[in-house]
Amino acid sequence: MITPSHHEELILSHMPQVSIFVQRLHRRCPQVEFDDLMSVGTIGLIQAVDRFVPDRHLKLKTLAEHRNPWSLT
Repeated sequence: MITPSHHEELILSHMPQVSIFVQRLHRRCPQVEFDDLMSVGTIGLIQAVDRFVPDRHLKLKTLAEHRNPWSLT
C-alpha cells in the first residue's frame, strides 16, 4: 500500500517524464493545445500511480508509459 505522501512524491518525481512525452506528441500534433496534453498526461500518470503496486517489482515508469499513450490518444 502506498501512503498519500509517497503517492504525491511518485507523481511529482515522474512529471518531467510526462512533460517530455507530451512535448514529443505536441510536435507531431501541433493543433492540440500543449496544456490540454499536459492535463491528460497528468491524469494518466495519476491513474498509473493509483494502479502501482510496488510488490510486483514493476517500475512505475513502465506502467505509466503504457498507461499514458492510451490516455493521450
